[in-house]
Amino acid sequence: MSKTKPTSLLNKSDCQPIHGEITRREQLIECLGDLLGGSDNVEIWLKSPHPVLGGRTPQSYVDEGKLEVLEYFINAIETGQPS
Repeated sequence: MSKTKPTSLLNKSDCQPIHGEITRREQLIECLGDLLGGSDNVEIWLKSPHPVLGGRTPQSYVDEGKLEVLEYFINAIETGQPS
């Protein structure tokens, strides 16, 4: 089981937690689409360096399988925590 903290998006009835690296990644992308308003915006967000991530892109964390970093980051966005 994952030791990450789920975000409220990941707890939505249509976005229940799923086990496994690939499905977890797919779920994260789907939930980002809900948050950001579509797949085009998700693609832009994933490829854009972010200062909170040390100038790295969110995609680099997806590529490394470090989805918990993005789950935490998304939770911060949802709850209005400053970045």
